Amino acid sequence: MVAFDVTVDFLDDNDSHMANPFHFKLTDTADFAYAEVLGGPEPSLNAITLGPGQKTRGWIAFEVQAGTPLKELKYDADVSSKEAVEFSFQ
Repeated sequence: MVAFDVTVDFLDDNDSHMANPFHFKLTDTADFAYAEVLGGPEPSLNAITLGPGQKTRGWIAFEVQAGTPLKELKYDADVSSKEAVEFSFQ
């Protein structure tokens, strides 16, 4: 299992954003994708609606075989658009 302590900031000045741990996806260097699993470190990131300027923080965890080289952690804030926040591993 790998876990990440993440913060989701809603930087827009209007509307709202549903921060959701299931919007995160992890991929390895062989392009296998991993979905977030329950049971990681506490406090876990919970689904919550954020207003302008608000943020939330928590842990997300993925079940990955030991020694698997990781490629990217992606947060797809709006699954209907093609915009996402990506963090690459080297």
